[in-house]
Amino acid sequence: MLRPCSAPTRGGALWTALCVAVFAQTCQSTLAFSAFETLSHCDDGFFACLDGDCIRNSKHCDGERDCRDGNDEWDCEFIKCEAPMFFRCQSGKCISTSFVCDEENDCEDWSDEKDCHNYQAPPVGDGCSSKEFECLDKLCIPKDMVCDGELDCLDGSDETLGCSTKISCDDGFMCKNKHCIPAEFKCDGSNDCTDGSDEEDCHMITHNVPIEECVPEKLLFACKDHVGCLDIKLVCDNASHCLDDSDEHGLCSESCESLNCTHQCYRTPSGPVCICPKGTRMENGACVEFDECTSYGVCDQKCRKQPAGYQCYCDPGYTLQKDGHSCKADGGEALMVFSAGSQIRGYYLTSQTLFRVASQLGQVAGIGYDGFHIYWTNVMQGEEAIMRSNEDGSEKEQLVSAGLGLPEDLAVDWITQNVYFTDSQKKHIGVCSSDGSSCTVVVNEDIDQPRSLALLPSQRLMYWSDWGEKPMIASSGMDGSRPAVLVSSDIRWPNGLALDYHNERLYWVDAKRQKIETVKLDGSDRRVILEKVLKHPFDIAVFEGSLYWSDWEGRQIQACDKFTGKNHRVLIRERKNKVYGVHIFHSAMQHRNISNPCLDAGCSDLCVLSPNTLGYTCACPEDRELAADKHNCHEVDKRQVVMIGAGHNLYQVETRVLGKLAVTTIPLRAVNKMGALAYNSLTGSLFISDYVQKKIYSYNPRTARIDLLVGGAIGVVSGMDFDHLANNLYWCDVEKNTVEVISLGTNERAVILRDLGNEVPLDLALVPSSGVMYVAFSSDHGVHIDRFNMDGSSRTHVIETGLEGPHVSMWYDQELDRVMWTDSGLGLIDSTSVDGPDRHAFRALSTSVIDVTTITSDVFWVDRHSSLLHWADKYDGYAHEKKLDLGITDGLDSVHLVGVRGILSSVNHPCQDNNGGCTHLCLLLGKNHVCACPEGMILKHDNHTCVVPLHCTSSQFKCKSDDLCIPKSQRCNGHRECPSGEDEEGCKPTCHFGQFACNNGQCIDESLKCDSNYDCTDKSDETNCHMVACDPDTQFTCESGQCISLQWRCNFAEDCHDGSDEANCAESTCEPGKMFRCKSGACIPSTWECDHEIDCADGSDEHDKCAPPPCETPRFQCTNQVCIDERLKCDGHDNCGDGSDESGCVYAPTVMKSTPDTEKIDKELVCAEGDFKCQVQPVCLPGAARCNGTAECVDGEDEMDCKGCAGHEFQCHNGHCIPTAWLCDRYNDCGDNSDEELKECKNSRAPSRVFEATKKCSTFQCPTGECLPWSMVCNVHEDCPDASDEGGRCQTACSEGHPCLGTCVRTPHGPHCSCNAGYELMGDGRTCQDINECEDDPCSQLCENTDGSFECSCAPEFVLRADKVSCKATGSALEYLFSTGEQVRKASASLTAFHIVAENSGLEISGLDVDARAQHIYWTTEANGILHRMSLGTGVLSHVRGLGVPTKLAVDWLSKNVYYTNMAERGSVNVCNLEKQKCARLLRGEDGTYTGAIAVDSKSSLLFWSRVYPGDGGAPTSQLMFSDLSGQNESSIANGNLISGIALDLIKRQVYWADQHIGTISRIDYSGENKIMIRQDDVYHPLGLNLFEDTLFWINGGTGTLTKCRMYGKLQNCDKFTLSHTDVKNFAVMQATRQTFGEDQCLAVNCTHLCVLSLKGPKCICEDGSIVKPGKSCSVAREAEDIPEDKKPSFHMVVETAEAYGKAHGSTVVGPIIAVIMVIGAVFGFLAYKRHSSGNGINWPNLPLGINIGKLGGGGGTNVTFDNQGFGMASSRPDPFEPTMKPGNHEYENPTMRDKMDGKLSMSSNVQSWAAPKKIPVDKMLLEDEDSDAEYMDGENDNIRLIP
Repeated sequence: MLRPCSAPTRGGALWTALCVAVFAQTCQSTLAFSAFETLSHCDDGFFACLDGDCIRNSKHCDGERDCRDGNDEWDCEFIKCEAPMFFRCQSGKCISTSFVCDEENDCEDWSDEKDCHNYQAPPVGDGCSSKEFECLDKLCIPKDMVCDGELDCLDGSDETLGCSTKISCDDGFMCKNKHCIPAEFKCDGSNDCTDGSDEEDCHMITHNVPIEECVPEKLLFACKDHVGCLDIKLVCDNASHCLDDSDEHGLCSESCESLNCTHQCYRTPSGPVCICPKGTRMENGACVEFDECTSYGVCDQKCRKQPAGYQCYCDPGYTLQKDGHSCKADGGEALMVFSAGSQIRGYYLTSQTLFRVASQLGQVAGIGYDGFHIYWTNVMQGEEAIMRSNEDGSEKEQLVSAGLGLPEDLAVDWITQNVYFTDSQKKHIGVCSSDGSSCTVVVNEDIDQPRSLALLPSQRLMYWSDWGEKPMIASSGMDGSRPAVLVSSDIRWPNGLALDYHNERLYWVDAKRQKIETVKLDGSDRRVILEKVLKHPFDIAVFEGSLYWSDWEGRQIQACDKFTGKNHRVLIRERKNKVYGVHIFHSAMQHRNISNPCLDAGCSDLCVLSPNTLGYTCACPEDRELAADKHNCHEVDKRQVVMIGAGHNLYQVETRVLGKLAVTTIPLRAVNKMGALAYNSLTGSLFISDYVQKKIYSYNPRTARIDLLVGGAIGVVSGMDFDHLANNLYWCDVEKNTVEVISLGTNERAVILRDLGNEVPLDLALVPSSGVMYVAFSSDHGVHIDRFNMDGSSRTHVIETGLEGPHVSMWYDQELDRVMWTDSGLGLIDSTSVDGPDRHAFRALSTSVIDVTTITSDVFWVDRHSSLLHWADKYDGYAHEKKLDLGITDGLDSVHLVGVRGILSSVNHPCQDNNGGCTHLCLLLGKNHVCACPEGMILKHDNHTCVVPLHCTSSQFKCKSDDLCIPKSQRCNGHRECPSGEDEEGCKPTCHFGQFACNNGQCIDESLKCDSNYDCTDKSDETNCHMVACDPDTQFTCESGQCISLQWRCNFAEDCHDGSDEANCAESTCEPGKMFRCKSGACIPSTWECDHEIDCADGSDEHDKCAPPPCETPRFQCTNQVCIDERLKCDGHDNCGDGSDESGCVYAPTVMKSTPDTEKIDKELVCAEGDFKCQVQPVCLPGAARCNGTAECVDGEDEMDCKGCAGHEFQCHNGHCIPTAWLCDRYNDCGDNSDEELKECKNSRAPSRVFEATKKCSTFQCPTGECLPWSMVCNVHEDCPDASDEGGRCQTACSEGHPCLGTCVRTPHGPHCSCNAGYELMGDGRTCQDINECEDDPCSQLCENTDGSFECSCAPEFVLRADKVSCKATGSALEYLFSTGEQVRKASASLTAFHIVAENSGLEISGLDVDARAQHIYWTTEANGILHRMSLGTGVLSHVRGLGVPTKLAVDWLSKNVYYTNMAERGSVNVCNLEKQKCARLLRGEDGTYTGAIAVDSKSSLLFWSRVYPGDGGAPTSQLMFSDLSGQNESSIANGNLISGIALDLIKRQVYWADQHIGTISRIDYSGENKIMIRQDDVYHPLGLNLFEDTLFWINGGTGTLTKCRMYGKLQNCDKFTLSHTDVKNFAVMQATRQTFGEDQCLAVNCTHLCVLSLKGPKCICEDGSIVKPGKSCSVAREAEDIPEDKKPSFHMVVETAEAYGKAHGSTVVGPIIAVIMVIGAVFGFLAYKRHSSGNGINWPNLPLGINIGKLGGGGGTNVTFDNQGFGMASSRPDPFEPTMKPGNHEYENPTMRDKMDGKLSMSSNVQSWAAPKKIPVDKMLLEDEDSDAEYMDGENDNIRLIP
């Protein structure tokens, strides 16, 4: 049985790991062998029960409970190696079943791999190496495994044939089985040959003791061959006992009488000797007493002198065995952990059970275990680290990652839990706290190549081996004090160390001398334990009486006796991996009763044990220094960090000299997608470019403030750098093909590089000290780097070859004075000197490196699509590469970084003094400076002042449309320098006779025309050569015969292979009226002209005549040319955006409820007397918080200007304290520059060093270490120093029959396969397959995968844009409809015109939608339960009353049904048709829920809505629901928190929804599949989600701002616009193509009540939603309860023209409002009196008056009055939304519409300013009360004006 888990022991978690690995479902125990837990007080052959009883071992695990507590039957599966958890090898070895059938020879006889389903013999190579033996079956095994008594070959030939061919045994003894053993093992009493032949013919009784212990004083005699050790009585007995007869002859005949011995005398071949009795020894001819405990190996652990000899005893936790010599550990058996390759394995020494602890760990070297955690060092290149995990290998964590070179070994101080390690590359011994937070170096002097480490915490000492130039074994205190050399002679490669502190001895293995040696802890009594049998020992451990070591040669762990070296045996053999670290743990090895002096030491950072009187020493990290109090650490080096940008996050990595890197994630929601980064060394701010928003931000990490720096006229910024001398920011714009600069002092911009042709600037690096800059360009001819002055002049070609791209990033390192760059294509970090062509590669990589920076002595870089940060020593190109996973998940396609070094001291430069005298920009020009001007301005003759030119000079061309001068040389150069493009108009190439004029102006010989070769650079010489027929209506025929889409004609993109679609564009024509002709010749729909979106490739559709026209009367034109409704003027809100509509307004007290929002009062925080006020984030602090050493203010201002600095600090003039190490370092650390103004300050520069190439390659690698791109291999040029890149198979590698099915690359070693763009290499490494790009959703509408590419197309009424992925709608421009309180407003697409469409005075609009094709808008007002419809063309207004509390709505544009939600019925979904004047309930709401959003897909007959559960005090939850339009097939397809908006993609059949609670936009297919989150940035309380073309729109709740996000195409970004300066509640986009064409299937169905669409066709429904057959009456068919006639909704219609509607909303209504208030007050006063007199009080929860609501009908209209507020309220209980007045009992006539005698409606002529007519007839007014039947009649001549 397995032991229960209630009493775990130390090391038990490893047993758990074994259980889980083997048979997790049956494991019940976390214990290591419980049977050994009790003290071993029983005799040998007996088992100790927990209660103290002893039973015979034969009864242990015999299936019977012999111990009273039954523990003799615990863990028997483990002990007996029983299945299913364990596997017994044929050799008898026990292993975990997890090792069975894992293709590893864990049993060492292959029995664990036999009978496996996938078993195969180990693969055979091309022959075995010189260190291997080839079995008959061709398997290779190490030679040390040959003829060793173990079957290692599968066929056993290593123990048959191998023994006959074993290498010579000249230095040893050849056994009969051909084994070779050391000669001293012959006749030593041990069966070392395994066949006993080494003990045959031994005519002696030998003693198994070290030969140096075989002395006469112990009555022993050593034979001269050092093989035999005899009893001295057998010497000189005339019978040879030594194999060499050395025990006879010689002086054996001499008598003992001549010596006069006082005790015993024996004859020997060297003469007689006197022997002293036990406990004495011979000194000066006499026997004197001596301490036998001083003899080597007399006791296993401790020895106590006795009067008659000595007595051995053991340390606590051990028991002395019957031999009186050996000590055995009490409790569970010892555990050995060892590293093999990337694995850590465990091995129990007694039961010999092997199991895996952890795997995939890199390259594990040193290893340790403290009973709680496993520790190990990873020496994998680039991943060097010190790691820790739980005992079972779980929860791995990195303790140390920075500052490591080659950490070969570690040891854990089990008292303080500090971790010590050796680093042979860094040449020191370090120590870290248990969590890696603090690390320091304790030994770094007189140390060269430290390898192994051993600790003695009880004595506070440590020991290490050093195999450098002066090999040694050394020791010191654990704090590095008192260093001493123990062994320095006769030592070569001392590897592993083992400390036997019980016996006070130190053991080590010497890999060069192939020995195991030992000394006492003071370095004395050096002895050799074992030699000759070792090959390459690496590590060693000691436990009880044995030594255990790993040997690389045989990949083994071996063992022997720790005193004699006897009992040599092999415990473990690895087939594939070398065994590195070996560590043995048993709780008895650690004295837990030793106190920890560090617990009360009070060290600020790190406490280490010390042999001093205190017992400890406080230590500091490498970048901190111990203060005078010897306990606290203070800063020495300033904090330097690397900032990495990806997505909308910054990742701040604080560099450490040694320890764990600190990573902080800083989310910046204002930034959508970070691009290039730059650092402002004058202010400490970061510059961040946003790829999506096309902006540049400035972010201050200290205050966390982000400000917009550049927000207009900017494209995609790919690179930036900062000039600290002139305070300028430079950037490269790949979209505009420019390099620009902005002055941070004047905020003026200038373009310094433009007209670059087809060259695109990628990145730049500034060298302000030299006044030059380096810029990387990409062009058709490749990538190159040029050098300029910093004003863009003096271009010099610097790096023209050896660059591939496409991504190149640059950085200038001031210490090296070198410009560095990364090449993503070559995977290279390269550099050049600033002053000359001193080009040296720093590192060749296997990844696509995209950015680089430097900090202190390291180079940092990042790769594309990787979240790893890499770094290496910048002074050593061969230095190991380090890595850190930043955990980046968003924006991996564009990761950038920059080094942050602190704030520089004030800079003395002319540009910093009054801007160098420049009016706009001051730029560096070499060592001088020059003034520059923004676009459109020129520099006056004074070279300082910029002015707008009045006319162009003779050498300039005037851009008339743009009022701009350009050089004449740029006229007709093929590029548009004038924004309008007029510099390229009317340009015709002229060539000489006999020449052909290319379209680009190039002249070539006429004979080269149509010769099947492209001679014109624009390929126009091969056009019109091969004509074929194409569809003239939809296609354009290229001159080569190719057919392309007609809309791609003259779009500046060569869609024809020969480029002919861009030829002769000047003569192209477009269909008048329908199409607009671009200046380029392209044709676009005429509605696209002046729609604020560039559709012509030359931008000519957005010309200067596109300015908004003057406002029509009676609209108001703002100062900024925006047109607003006249009624929005002087309404207390800034509707213009510039405040001009509120200028000069006088606000009436009765109208103005608050001051205009343009006047805001900022109340200042006032603190109490004695308090301190923080300024950055205002807060009051107690006075005691000031200068208390802790920063309570956000920016720490409460600790600024505090007087008094520590001894290690410098006090600035402003009172700040900084470390003295920061003085004179050219950084303004004080803030007032007083640290840099000292006389002692002098500038200095660290010497630069040259990079060297690295040895790590991913492409072709030369044997000498250089890396070459594939293009330089087999190119007939010898690029490797040894010419190894040429020759070999270069000529035949890609010849006929090569394996590549794609592209074959030749190499000297054979072919290398690759694929073209659009294809990827399959797993076979030779076949290319097409990539289905459509799976990545690249197209906004339709996508078709093609061979090697894809093609996008559009649905009807849409046209593919020039980007060929997004679609644009035809027809008129979109318009925005939105509601603000009681108004429905309409805004133009350009937001330059705003109109009030409808207005409900005093009633807030709750829902809004539009039928774009019918030009109908719909809205609801929940306060009075009305649904309104208005025709924008005719002014017809219809509405239906009595709908309960209608909120959100959606229109089925095919059937004209309107779906709305009713809050009075828990958010039920109802439907009405205003044409048929019918309504029905579709879906009932659930208790405690409401409907948050609703949407309709008429074409698919689907209805979508959100069901919201508000939550009881917690976060809300929502379901995204759908059904067909009949309410059937209801289902949920997604969940959220608070779904506040739904938009539908009718073409892709996808649902978008906004979650207001968590601020996200998500998408899912109609099928419920492919759910993804689309956006999380810029999503703030989203409302009213809409989708149009490829753009999402939503309102930012509570702000009145609109967000639109483009989701496809080149410019995927988000923009925000202001719709209203008041809150916008509802929003819709109006454009016909949003609602697809289709047939109203209900037209063909005869429904007696209402027809709705469904998935199975049109359905007839009744008022309660029940479905009936066509033509069948609802009154007969439905089963649900009837709706009473007085509960049905009523329908109304008001007709007015659009002109009348506009005029009717023009003047004040203050007078009528007062009149209405008086009348209603009188009525309500009477009602109140009536209520009070009846004693029932009065309750008006919601009092819709049932009159003509507000300003719906303008000045006139007639109401057909059927009013019912109770529709759908089936409950009999009082409802809070129930109207007080009974429906149907109050009727009013519209005051401006009259009934004529013929019954027709006529429009009143009185339509001015809502003034009431003189006479308003009111037929009657019935106010019905449940307690009274009284009827009140008004006189016929009473005139009233009712406004709700």
